[in-house]
Amino acid sequence: MIKRDAKLALRRVRLEKIRVFEHQQRYPERLRHYVALLAENDSDDLGVLIMKPRKHGFELLDGHHRFVALVMSGREDALCLIVDERN
Repeated sequence: MIKRDAKLALRRVRLEKIRVFEHQQRYPERLRHYVALLAENDSDDLGVLIMKPRKHGFELLDGHHRFVALVMSGREDALCLIVDERN
């Protein structure tokens, strides 16, 4: 859950600045779906990725399949919701 006093910001982030620390089972059919959406549309927005700031970039919290699809499709950045819970 996002803390009530967290600072939120919506911005584009370069994919090279995003790090994945959580490893869970992934679903290939979902990944194929997002790759197909990117191939069919000029838009590169599949919805926002949710992340938190880290010392040297950002940690991906939600949107792992979309993130991988963006990387596979050669995109450079993504629309992201930055959740900063640091006080």
